[in-house]
Amino acid sequence: MSDQELRTTFEEVKNKIESDWANFDTIKFNDETRWKIWKIFVWGFFIAIFGSIVVTILYNVYFYYLTQDTDLFLKLDSILTLMWSIIWAPLWFVMGYYFKTDKD
Repeated sequence: MSDQELRTTFEEVKNKIESDWANFDTIKFNDETRWKIWKIFVWGFFIAIFGSIVVTILYNVYFYYLTQDTDLFLKLDSILTLMWSIIWAPLWFVMGYYFKTDKD
């Protein structure tokens, strides 16, 4: 590439960055980011709760099949309480961040 071509390419990139920066809306960006974070946490919460139910049931069925003994069963209410307590605090933190009011 020649020096002139490099300058032209550099100027095109510079103009594109300047136009993007001029059109950048920080409030909209923050709201979209908050929405994405909140959505990830809420879906993760429900997936973790549903996953813990499925894993507990599969674990109990598997060990009952192997041992024919119910002493090794995991209690579903204990597992759900554990998962709830682990995930609930970060979920509330993210919800508080998402719904906070912006003061200018």
